Amino acid sequence: LDARNACIFAFGSTGSGKTFSMLGCEGGRQRSSQDGILPRVAAELFRRLEQSKAVAQHASGVQGCAAYQVRASFIEIYRESTFDLLGGPVSSSRDPAQACTLREDRDGRVFAEGACEES
Repeated sequence: LDARNACIFAFGSTGSGKTFSMLGCEGGRQRSSQDGILPRVAAELFRRLEQSKAVAQHASGVQGCAAYQVRASFIEIYRESTFDLLGGPVSSSRDPAQACTLREDRDGRVFAEGACEES
């Protein structure tokens, strides 16, 4: 809420439960007591944004006085190549020619060049 960047990182061998830990048993499609990290974080983030907007509106008496922007990328690092998971299907071969390039901007922000960033 204070213009912070965050990264959630899952590491492990195939079949170790990374996807389950990140998404949960329903893959994040339906609310569940077994939701993974990403659905829980998203729900909490948007709950706090709504709470913050309500506080700002109450303090100012003006509707719509607070605005927020949330952006996210969803990437996979596989055998030292970075793949954009929001930009369309990633082939099961994980062709390095389809990979994004990790870059760092002048402010020290690391990003995957070519990856979709959804708002």
